[in-house]
Amino acid sequence: MLIPKLHAAKPGEQAEREPSTLRSKYAAPETPTFAELTFAYDRAVYTVRRSPEYRRPKTRGEGMTTQHAMAELICPDGRVITKQTEVDDEITALLGLDHDQFCQIAMLAQGDFLRLLLAKTEERSRIFQKLFDTGRYACLQEKLRQSALEVKHAYDAAAGWPPPARASALRRPSFPAHGGSPR
Repeated sequence: MLIPKLHAAKPGEQAEREPSTLRSKYAAPETPTFAELTFAYDRAVYTVRRSPEYRRPKTRGEGMTTQHAMAELICPDGRVITKQTEVDDEITALLGLDHDQFCQIAMLAQGDFLRLLLAKTEERSRIFQKLFDTGRYACLQEKLRQSALEVKHAYDAAAGWPPPARASALRRPSFPAHGGSPR
């Protein structure tokens, strides 16, 4: 699965799988557990390697020890980022998608788009806005709305609308809560 390789779930986010399930129960105790992905983006090659927390034999003495989770990103310029949060931040900046957005888009590709369709309108809008880079259109839409509002105000002011004497008459009548006639 691509998601654990690229993005790690942030604290408080629900991961698709528990990290402990990423290690095969048939793996020998001394076999390292990791996922590695090499990908190209904008004509540059990146390698991300992640390892979940797991138990392994001690290198000295007897018994087991905990191998802590690890993340590493090798960038095309030779930089190696090793802190998990910095790896996550770099990948988010590179792809322009955070963990949740990436998961939802990956679901579309896997045919599991029901959850995206059932997402709240504002969340769905944010996902599609990032996916299709529609931010500039939203900005244009807001500028056009503001411009139309300014033209309307200028027109109303030039036309003398609403006339000061009639302004109070233009208010909507208020009705009692249980029907009846206007006050």
